[in-house]
Amino acid sequence: MATEIPDPNRLCFLCGETLDSGQPVNEEHIIPSWVLGRFSKNGQFATTHGLQRVRQRMGSHKLRVHKACNDLFDRLLERPMSRDRYTPELLWIWCLKIIVGLRFYEFGHDLDRTQPGKSQNQTLWDYEQDLEAFWYLSEQLLHGGAFQNTPVFSIIELDYLFDDPDFYYTLHHESGVFWLALQERAYLIFFNRLLSDEQLAEYQDLWIKIRDRANQSHSPQFVYNMYCARVAAHQYFSSASRSFDFARGVWEPVHPEYSEELEDELYAFFRLQVTRKNGAITEWYTLTEQ
Repeated sequence: MATEIPDPNRLCFLCGETLDSGQPVNEEHIIPSWVLGRFSKNGQFATTHGLQRVRQRMGSHKLRVHKACNDLFDRLLERPMSRDRYTPELLWIWCLKIIVGLRFYEFGHDLDRTQPGKSQNQTLWDYEQDLEAFWYLSEQLLHGGAFQNTPVFSIIELDYLFDDPDFYYTLHHESGVFWLALQERAYLIFFNRLLSDEQLAEYQDLWIKIRDRANQSHSPQFVYNMYCARVAAHQYFSSASRSFDFARGVWEPVHPEYSEELEDELYAFFRLQVTRKNGAITEWYTLTEQ
């Protein structure tokens, strides 16, 4: 297990190689520049660690990368995404690229080096697993054109509820949930989990129920947040939830001990608060921010 953080300021986050190798270097936006230029970005918020929610102004956040890597990702990933010509695999890699970029930025700027409830070594291990998985998968897709093994992800396409095209996302790393609204489409992406057909059907039915029960007083963001929170809670506390350890090539169970307090903290991450009666949730509200 690693005891030192791989220095994000010395590595190209797109390939994992050092930046002092003599190759030309330029800067890459964590949120791609075509997104920043096209949408208002007023819905963005993100985190990569546990139940801590970190607001970020993503437009100014860049990372130094190899120019050759930047050009390759632009040609094979960003252009299809920007032109709405992407496969589920490309969408998945694109989301992983944002996740890895966020983690690189956070570790490089000391924003958060320890996840809640985890030791420093556990946090570093998770960090390195994200990086290794992204580098391995992007190498297969961008250089080989196909995955050698079954991709470990699931995507549910949701109704787009906003009035105008815009860009929004929410990342809850501990449950493996990445919600994305982009170009009049919306998705819930399980970026390191391959769900069963039964689980996918269950979550699709849940979306329909929450969407149909929403009324005019509920904003689109509230509806999405409630859905994401419900799914994240189920993944977070479910004994059936598993994540894939790329380094060891095995599935690992994810089963934190349930408590109402921890569940309420998870909902607060999604900007929601609940009222309970005898332990059961009776009402949902938007969390008032201080």
